[in-house]
Formats: sequence, structure tokens, C-alpha cells
Amino acid sequence: MAELGSRIRELRSQRDMTLKELSVKAKVSVSHLSEIERARTQPTADKLARIAASLGVSVTAITGGIEEASDNQRGMPAGLEELQADPALGAGLDDEWVRLLSAISLDGRRPRSKSDFLTLYVVLRLYFRGLSHR
Repeated sequence: MAELGSRIRELRSQRDMTLKELSVKAKVSVSHLSEIERARTQPTADKLARIAASLGVSVTAITGGIEEASDNQRGMPAGLEELQADPALGAGLDDEWVRLLSAISLDGRRPRSKSDFLTLYVVLRLYFRGLSHR
């Protein structure tokens, strides 16, 4: 999948980012990122989601060449998209939950990974279930 690495390199170059800058932001080693860009290895879903977020695009913008989204118009974050696509874990995620989870931010930080969104979903669901039983 040479296209994936080329697409990451293209997006990184468009943003005038060095491998080191993307590496720090995405929490992926420079050597591993270089291997990904040269199509010598494939990133895990979690690493791809972190790379995409660090570039300010969705995972599908990298994997499918779909139009980039800005921070204000991004829609569904990559980790939430992964969670919703999971048949076992994302079954209860209707549009209302997606809107709620997409909007969560604290001190300018937002959840990114599938695991982050699953944790929030479970905790909030338990919280709201408790409110309805009062």
C-alpha cells in the first residue's frame, strides 16, 4: 500500500512539517514514520488515527483520498468513526451519541482513539442511565 505512505508524505509536506515534527505530534518514532512513508511497513489503526489527527485530517482522507476537513468542520473524529464501525462495540452509537462524543473537549484537548471514545461512551451511558433511575 505505497499510496498510504505517499499520501502521508504529501500531507506532511503540504503543511511544511518535518518527519520529526509529525513524529512528536503523532507519538510515532521518526524511523517508523519514515518506514510508513516509504511503504516498508503499515501503521496500526491507532497509529494511523494519531498521524491523521496530527495532520488535521480524517483517516479516510489518508486512506481514501477523501477531501480534508478543518477542525471546525471535521465531522466525526477518526477514533469515533472506528468505534461506530465496530459491530460489537458501536451498535448503540446513534446520531445523538455521535454528536455528543464528537463535541467533547477539555482544555482544548479532544479524545482521539477508539479506546478514548469507548471509555467516554461507557462512562456517560452509565451516568445517564443513573439519572433516569432517580
